[in-house]
Amino acid sequence: MSETITVGDCNTYVENIFLDCGTTMMDEIENLINQINEAYDGENGEELHEAFTTKLAHITYYWRTNKLITAGERATISSCAWNADILYYNEQ
Repeated sequence: MSETITVGDCNTYVENIFLDCGTTMMDEIENLINQINEAYDGENGEELHEAFTTKLAHITYYWRTNKLITAGERATISSCAWNADILYYNEQ
């Protein structure tokens, strides 16, 4: 388990905490990245990157309203997400 949240190659230095039933914040981010990559066809990267950042904003909003992260930590995660290279293409 990572001690901090990373998005792509960007370390946010935000503590990676458990949410429920053994799920961590990083688990939620990695699940989202996997969902985005399942839809990646090698050409729809811009659309999917926007979907990724939008969905991640919803997740971090939940964390923020539940006082799991600060507003500054949410902004840091968002900044990393906007600059992250999370897409990979696997020909089936």
